[in-house]
Amino acid sequence: MRLANRIPITEASNIRHDWSHLPGWDSIESNFDQQTFADPTSDGRRVSIYYADREGLEETTGTDLIYFREKPAGFVLVQYKRMKADDLEADDNDRYYRPDAQFKKQMTRMNSIGWSHSFAQLEDWRLDPCPFYFKFVNEYATPKSNEELVRGMYMSLPLVELALASDSTDGPKGGKRIGWNGARYLTNTDFLSLMTNGWIGSATATTDALAQLISESIGDDRLVLLARESTP
Repeated sequence: MRLANRIPITEASNIRHDWSHLPGWDSIESNFDQQTFADPTSDGRRVSIYYADREGLEETTGTDLIYFREKPAGFVLVQYKRMKADDLEADDNDRYYRPDAQFKKQMTRMNSIGWSHSFAQLEDWRLDPCPFYFKFVNEYATPKSNEELVRGMYMSLPLVELALASDSTDGPKGGKRIGWNGARYLTNTDFLSLMTNGWIGSATATTDALAQLISESIGDDRLVLLARESTP
């Protein structure tokens, strides 16, 4: 099928799909812009996903989806970006995202919130303490099945900053671009495993501060209580 005959998938559609799916986990609660999932293999493990796109949460955090893992308590916040090709018949892997003013504004907002690199106890240790991630997806991306996330590249904020400072992201006309070729990223499987098992995301004081910030945006103080009660 020619790519010219395909209809691009909107960014909002990709976000809504991933918001309503956590592969391998059971949906136990759905409340407007919040979904909560439980791990069927481990009693008590829960993850809630908040839909932030075009809501107050996006303005506050610069992200589209917010994952809150109860044990160990932590947040992972994700901003979605679509990759496009100049040639309509280009291969799906030959697509790029070109940073714009909005992208830089979102990065500034993420950095203004900050995060802690220190860990108070063993349960707080993370491979990456930065809670902010970008997910880059193709403009025609659709999941292979209804149980999968939309295919994409997850990159933490520091990794994106490092990539943009590298010559490897220089485009043929001198601009910056991020794409599949040559990028270092987490796959859907990588991201889900690291996020649900507590290897990435906020810890300690950062989790508490984000819970307060997010709860003020959505008017739900239970999130603050959950963050504090879930921290060992």
